[in-house]
Amino acid sequence: MKKITINLNPKKSDTFNQGLEKVLDYTPLLVFLVIFFALVTGSIGLLSSAKANKYNSYKSIWKKWEPKNNKLVEIKRSLSGLKKEFHKTEKATNPRYTGVTLLNGLFSALPKNIWFKNLRFDQKMVSIEGYIVEWDKDSLTSLENFIENLKTDKRFLEEFQKIDIKDTKKTGFNGVEVTQFIIECKKLD
Repeated sequence: MKKITINLNPKKSDTFNQGLEKVLDYTPLLVFLVIFFALVTGSIGLLSSAKANKYNSYKSIWKKWEPKNNKLVEIKRSLSGLKKEFHKTEKATNPRYTGVTLLNGLFSALPKNIWFKNLRFDQKMVSIEGYIVEWDKDSLTSLENFIENLKTDKRFLEEFQKIDIKDTKKTGFNGVEVTQFIIECKKLD
């Protein structure tokens, strides 16, 4: 079948009608695309709105918990400071080398013919003043053995690395000839 076209306006060209027909042919597609873009834009808006609402709800919940969180952070800081103070206090109250350990090291190294007259110690030095009576050995040999015994005691040597004889002299004690001595044991810093 052939189409018959009647031109009612002979002065106008046919091209306008043909262009209009072409536009009208694509109008449903254009309407579909506009609706599609409107739906996509609307759904993106809804999603972002939902996320914004979620964020706002989290923000409102956080406002309730924020003071508690700040308090927890403050407590953690205080706890850290207290731990440092505790370690300082622990070091001060529990020195590495106690007097009992020091005396144990001294008396375990002590030969039978040596006794102490005076014993002074602090964190940096131990001063020992005492007497030696001759027994099976010479008094200076006994003193040297005592010092060697101190040097073999690991705990004593960890604390006091330098052991020096400061003075020795012969003297009398209750009518018996003895050797008086002074030894200083020092820390090396």
